Amino acid sequence: GHAAPSSSARRAPGGAAVGASVIRVALDAGRHAPGEVVKGSVVVTETVGARSLYAAVRCVEHSPDYAVAVTDIPPVALAEGELAAGSGYAFALTLPGDALPTLRSTHGRILWEVVAWVDKPGRDGRERAELEVAAPAAV
Repeated sequence: GHAAPSSSARRAPGGAAVGASVIRVALDAGRHAPGEVVKGSVVVTETVGARSLYAAVRCVEHSPDYAVAVTDIPPVALAEGELAAGSGYAFALTLPGDALPTLRSTHGRILWEVVAWVDKPGRDGRERAELEVAAPAAV
């Protein structure tokens, strides 16, 4: 056999992709209204020596030419230090009261997502989960 690579080594071709995510985002519910709290958890799929684990909710506007985040909501720190495989970290992120509803058209899309990332040496592991934001009910 051959020696396993050290935790700081980049994986060789044929192994897991370099920068492959070591986390997964799970949402408790996929549909929300503006101002609601989005709950879920970030599950660690592979033990990793990390500085921190963060989560944030954001709105992203997509067009045929670009994608840009249109919100500036600060991230929440979920954990610090080594993240053990199989561990989960709950989050509760509040949507803005004036959150734009999810929109899909021929010219573009407005999407909401929870994005989580591991701040670690080398390339950060990043994962996202899309959620639906309903238009406010007409009065």
